[in-house]
Amino acid sequence: MVRFLNFLKEKVPLRRGYALVGRESFFRKRALEHIVEAWRDHFGTSLEVVFWQEGELGDLLSELQTPDLFGAPKLVVFQSEKIKGSVGALEGFFKSPLEKEGIVFSLEKLDQRTKLGKLLKKHTLWVECEKLYHKPPPWRPHLPLHKTELCQWVVWEITKRGRKIAPEDAYIFIHRLGNDPAAIHSAIEAFLTYSQGENIQGKDLVTFLGLSRRSSGFEFVDALISGNFPLAWEALEDILREGVEDAKGQRVQEENTVTVILLSLLYRKVHTLWRAHLLLKEGENLIQAANQLGIPKFLFANFKKEVENTNLEELEDVLKLLFERERRLKTGRQSGKALLQDIVFHLRVKKGEAYVGDQV
Repeated sequence: MVRFLNFLKEKVPLRRGYALVGRESFFRKRALEHIVEAWRDHFGTSLEVVFWQEGELGDLLSELQTPDLFGAPKLVVFQSEKIKGSVGALEGFFKSPLEKEGIVFSLEKLDQRTKLGKLLKKHTLWVECEKLYHKPPPWRPHLPLHKTELCQWVVWEITKRGRKIAPEDAYIFIHRLGNDPAAIHSAIEAFLTYSQGENIQGKDLVTFLGLSRRSSGFEFVDALISGNFPLAWEALEDILREGVEDAKGQRVQEENTVTVILLSLLYRKVHTLWRAHLLLKEGENLIQAANQLGIPKFLFANFKKEVENTNLEELEDVLKLLFERERRLKTGRQSGKALLQDIVFHLRVKKGEAYVGDQV
């Protein structure tokens, strides 16, 4: 049994039988295309592919074993869960040496405890064709969005066609089109027809897909402070790709300038919360602290949540981290992009959502 994404990355072994099982019909279709391509590479383009919707297993085997007039190899694709007849004869077919006939079961679901399920699990290459994660999975909530399974598939589809794309740029397809692989695949085909050059640039994808989202520096900082690291990663990747507005409302895209703006916003936020905790420690209540710090009434609810989500010691550590990273930027020891990603990672570690060995 192999997962769909791993199946695509490996050379397809020639087998008597394959089982493509899962709720994502488009991935079953792509896995079948992968198998047909491998068979045609081996047996030649005369391969005959026959589709069966439902019927008796005996009839299916007869179709498989009926020789073609010209002796062409044959793949029969069975696409229904309405399977009738004994599976005994099918087991004999699977055990016989590979000649020029094979069968592919393409099913939305199949109980592995049934006779057929046990038989296919034992004798076929079983490919799990379920939906791929397009967001960080629950067990890795800190994972950057461009490192999800669906994004890896987008990279594979483009690489297979002889083009190159960075995972961060591949995520633009998902950001614009959601987690529908059929829609993403159509957009990939259209873009590759439209575009030229071996290396695909994010800015060209943004233009082609009509992507208009632009995260603000405040969105990045607020997500980071609240501990919403997936949103912080998404906002950061948007900003590094699209730029950020400076104090004059002008969009800036130069990496180091963007980094300085984000560091300034983050420092201001952390320093304000640090002062709030000091005032609380001195006996002021939260409303009094907000008044002294000039927090507008409409922002008080958000301010309250941020204070409750932080503590004095934690904020002091973050201030030290920001000072240290700022020195690295000024001395050229670290790029702006790497520095910002490093800050997000260290805050995740502080919150217990990542470990030093997880750094990406």
